[in-house]
Amino acid sequence: ILIRNIDTGKNVQEFSLDGTFIVPESWPYPEGIGISAWGAVPQVGVLNPMSPKKPFHLLSEDTTSGPMIRWGAALSPSPPGSWRAYTSNEGDGSYQVWIEHIDGEQRRQVSTDFGLEPVWCRKGNELFFKHKSQILVNNVSLEPTLDIEPQSQVAFKFSNYVETKGISYRVSSDGKRLFYIRRSQSPETDRIR
Repeated sequence: ILIRNIDTGKNVQEFSLDGTFIVPESWPYPEGIGISAWGAVPQVGVLNPMSPKKPFHLLSEDTTSGPMIRWGAALSPSPPGSWRAYTSNEGDGSYQVWIEHIDGEQRRQVSTDFGLEPVWCRKGNELFFKHKSQILVNNVSLEPTLDIEPQSQVAFKFSNYVETKGISYRVSSDGKRLFYIRRSQSPETDRIR
């Protein structure tokens, strides 16, 4: 991960983990940047550029029930960086979206029937995630206690998108527009005999 000064256009800091492909997943906050670390086992964590001696904090994994895969870490924008949403196969082994407090004390499952790639709206009161060819959304209240709308709603439908490592789409700050990479259509041609 490179951190660049937007005024000078020069790279200020560079961070890496041996043998690991790192994807920044959320907006930067004083607490750090949510990351997905694609190594031998995908994990989620936080990169804190203000802590150069130990910039990476990866979530500890409970491997007592077998390999656990976590990815798509998204830090909440409000309150800044105090909650994280991520995808995990913990529980019944199917991929679901979870919300967890940064201190690990509170955690709740958001999706009920498969979910990937969580994305917060800028206000922090909605959490979007991918479900097949749809983007679903849940209303979320983080303070004073975690409260999640029990039924996900369809926010967007999309097709022919490009899968990428980490999060493959973004939602506008007002939650009304979807941004993603769409595959180009093959040009139509007439056959000439």
